[in-house]
Amino acid sequence: MADTFASPKQPSLFPISFSTSISKQDYLLFYKNERSLFTLLLVVLHRDAVQSIFAIGFLIWLEREGYTLKNLAEIIVNTLTPDVINQVVNQILTCLKLLHKETNSSICDSNSGRYDISLLQSFLDRKLINLKVLYYNGDSIFDEVSNIANEVSKKAFDDILEQFINRRNVGGFGVVPFKIKDSEDAIPPEDRTIFLTFSKGYPISESEVREYFTSMFGDFIESIHMQMVEPENQSLFARIVARRANMVKEVVERDGPLGKSKYNINGKHVWARKYVKRKPTKDMGECVASPQRHIV
Repeated sequence: MADTFASPKQPSLFPISFSTSISKQDYLLFYKNERSLFTLLLVVLHRDAVQSIFAIGFLIWLEREGYTLKNLAEIIVNTLTPDVINQVVNQILTCLKLLHKETNSSICDSNSGRYDISLLQSFLDRKLINLKVLYYNGDSIFDEVSNIANEVSKKAFDDILEQFINRRNVGGFGVVPFKIKDSEDAIPPEDRTIFLTFSKGYPISESEVREYFTSMFGDFIESIHMQMVEPENQSLFARIVARRANMVKEVVERDGPLGKSKYNINGKHVWARKYVKRKPTKDMGECVASPQRHIV
């Protein structure tokens, strides 16, 4: 039997159809992140079930076709707030409507803000979505996405759909495969903070920091605190407070497990490490981690 998860660009991640060697439990475990995302779309965001299934099918298609090496559902569920997830899904639906020819070729105009999918693009680390390619290959791509959506929904979402259909009668959704977090207020901000140091002589603005890290890791920033300096002086360090504590590790360990990574923002070197709160001194009005010098 042909493996419908395989593609010329990337080998199969997991067979879409059951075989004697794959149990139902293993299948559900493999798609645990997609199940979490599907539940969030239905329960928290009240999205249409069919649209949600096809949106997740499109994410899986992107992974199969080599647009990213990441598990997109895992990133979306673990790092984004519900409001931002809603924006991502809307951008996925823009792509699906294009595949289904529910719009016209004017969508291929990259200057058209109406068809902005920049947030979705920010998660793709290997290649970006070309709207023109989607439009002119819409029939074949839509068939592939449909096959994925239908098969995965039957095998991995069937129990969630059953609960969703019956929930009006029982007054709730029952047991869901993940715990929804509205915020991480229980985790102190200092435990969700990334400490950045800048190179002297290469001034960098808060907007540059925000735009760069958002484009790299999605909308995870709760706040940014630049070093307070006189207008004519340069900030040498800053703190980023993340919405999710797990984003600290993702940012500071991008270059390895040593807990410090180097970034290049508009040609200026920036070092990121975990923030460590220190006692205030006479020279500091607030508790900050002292900046370190870096040879650039």
